[in-house]
Amino acid sequence: MVEILQENLSYIIEKFGIKYMKFPRVLIISPEPYIESSTSRYLSSFFGQWDENAIAQFYTTRSLPTSGFCRYYYRITDEDMLNNLLGKVAPGQIFSIFEKSTVEKNHNLPNNKEGKLLIWVKRRLNTKTPLFQLIRLVLWREKYWNNKKFKKWIDDFSPELLFLDLGPDNRLAKIAISISQRKNIPIITFLPDDFYFKIKNYFSPFTVIYSYLFKRTTKYILSVSAYNIFSCNMMKEIYCKKFKCSGDVLYFISNIKRVPWEGRKNNTFSYLGSLEYGRWKSLVKVGNALQEISKDFYLDVFSNIENRKCKLAFERCRGIKFHGRIPYSKVIETMQTSQFVIHVEDFDSKNKKHTKYSLSTKIADCLTCGAITIAFGPKDIGSIDYLIDTGAALVCINENKINSDILNLINNNELRNKIICNSLRISKKNHSADINQENMREICESVIKNRYSGKNLT
Repeated sequence: MVEILQENLSYIIEKFGIKYMKFPRVLIISPEPYIESSTSRYLSSFFGQWDENAIAQFYTTRSLPTSGFCRYYYRITDEDMLNNLLGKVAPGQIFSIFEKSTVEKNHNLPNNKEGKLLIWVKRRLNTKTPLFQLIRLVLWREKYWNNKKFKKWIDDFSPELLFLDLGPDNRLAKIAISISQRKNIPIITFLPDDFYFKIKNYFSPFTVIYSYLFKRTTKYILSVSAYNIFSCNMMKEIYCKKFKCSGDVLYFISNIKRVPWEGRKNNTFSYLGSLEYGRWKSLVKVGNALQEISKDFYLDVFSNIENRKCKLAFERCRGIKFHGRIPYSKVIETMQTSQFVIHVEDFDSKNKKHTKYSLSTKIADCLTCGAITIAFGPKDIGSIDYLIDTGAALVCINENKINSDILNLINNNELRNKIICNSLRISKKNHSADINQENMREICESVIKNRYSGKNLT
């Protein structure tokens, strides 16, 4: 009877062209839940059109989930683990998201003493430091988080594969490995950024221990993953060579609507991104270059101030107008109205180490919005080399020629049209939601098929 129904359903789908897809059940393991206005929106690059009932997510921050992406969340925070250590409730909170009000109802704020204490500690101890990460590992013992409640939630959802966001935090990799081994399901590992090669080589016992543990876990997770996804070609090449693994590049997508370049306000230059890793120093050089071309040219910077040196440098630079951070909706609006959007990297060797094997999520937005992208930074950096290879931006790699490069762009109509055409072509090829998400679905189906064919992927 079931076979007859399936045959009839297949006939109807084929006859009338109805689009029907059965999505694999994927458990996403990442620090933050999907939120459209945060950096976790990158998840839509892969799962934006997925069946909400076929996605579940485990995460570790206090962030509020967004309805419309997936319906099943399991959250454990540092505060939960601290409460557990002090003999209180077992860690873990389940969200079943069907309405936004459900999320708000289940979201409890850290009003207890332990929560306030943890917030106080995090404000005074950088959570990115090796010392804090080691403290976290001690706090997150498997016998505490891997309890009956967590196992039941996993069993009820019954994932067919795991999608791991591999960051600098060993907790998530260990959790993915534990689930994979217990359920005998494969892992797809995604590396949004490089953390392995940019660990600072300080001679401190905390750094030595953290570095050893992190590199050991990274090496293991890449060796047992059924599939590895990288955010740029430079990262793929170095990781596959180092770890003797294989994988492919899937770029971040952008959902910004493309607005024609013509009709925008003349000579508007905007930077919307992070000021970390010395990027603010390159922005000052861009601002000075614009002022040398014309006293009417300014660089509008929308971001959080990085440090005191950055603040003073911006105040002294006549070519920079600093506006502070703005909501993502305003980011989109600014990109759609500016003639030129800026991407920069620092030329200092210390900062190059941090940005070498990564591709900013903003690149996709820059190429998709319809503005002309101006990139300023050294070669052999993932984002700079990507823009050089694609021809989708004006790329300035010589610090002494930035003035003439920008002036040539302003006066050269043929060059502008060439960059606009290339950015349109590359945005459709590499940053299209439809293409990326279809590729992701095919990857997941292939991994599951190999797993059920008897191959031991995990």
